[in-house]
Amino acid sequence: MTRQKRKASGFDQNHEFWPKALDLWRRGYSNAQVAAQAQADGHELNEDQVRYARNRYWTADDLPARGARWLRQAVRQAIEGYPNALEQQQALFSENYEVFIALKQRLLGYLNGTLPADALELAQLKVLLDSYARQGRLLNETNDTITVLQAKLGRLMPEAQRLAPEDIAPASIAEAEQWQG
Repeated sequence: MTRQKRKASGFDQNHEFWPKALDLWRRGYSNAQVAAQAQADGHELNEDQVRYARNRYWTADDLPARGARWLRQAVRQAIEGYPNALEQQQALFSENYEVFIALKQRLLGYLNGTLPADALELAQLKVLLDSYARQGRLLNETNDTITVLQAKLGRLMPEAQRLAPEDIAPASIAEAEQWQG
């Protein structure tokens, strides 16, 4: 199979359609739409020629993107939203961590005491163990969400200050990890 050579020459800043093409690109028209408009105006330009000329004219930084205004707005909203979501998740993590530690203390109190005397105390111990396991899972899920939010925020704002792990949870998290294993 032989590749056909692309015709990409003949359309540059000296072409009479160039000012109109610039205007169309700035308004968000695609290369195909600009080529179709050029053909409608009587110029023999195909999409490859338009794409080639556009890519040679603009650097990647100034290249007008289709829907650029929407993209800028979405990035701005995400930047405003992620720190708020991150704060909410960190607060949830702290609350879960406090409940997790309280459950652990009660569970240790039960385990260091005497054996359950009756079925009621045994049921209470079972509920406490289930709550402890459920709270541990919730704590892990919340921590995963915080990690994802930090990564997304970091991608949107490379200069954003990354939060250190000690900013997320109390210093005694090592103690909690000891009991999770």
